[in-house]
Amino acid sequence: MYIAPVTACFLTPAAVLLESASIMHNTTIVYGPSFYLTMVTNALCALALNIVVFKVIKGQSALTLNVAGVVKDWLLIGLSYALYHSPVTAIQLWGYGLAFLGVGWYNQQKRA
Repeated sequence: MYIAPVTACFLTPAAVLLESASIMHNTTIVYGPSFYLTMVTNALCALALNIVVFKVIKGQSALTLNVAGVVKDWLLIGLSYALYHSPVTAIQLWGYGLAFLGVGWYNQQKRA
């Protein structure tokens, strides 16, 4: 709530100076109604995500949000392996197994 406007104020001038020329001269981008609809939809999704994060942290805790992030990572890795046959190394499996144990321990402590 406090950091986002300040961040936008600092990043907007840099983005305009560094990125606008390459964006405006890019011939693969078609600036039609679908482009603007996509940009507005993306902005609304980002806004909705920020509101949900704010509500989760306010209603639960930041730790709960981190645990949900670990679960999201499991789902992404599992789906990428199942759908795209992405390689998963033994050390990655060990790391996510450790994270799984941490989430289990967290849930056990929260119930107690």
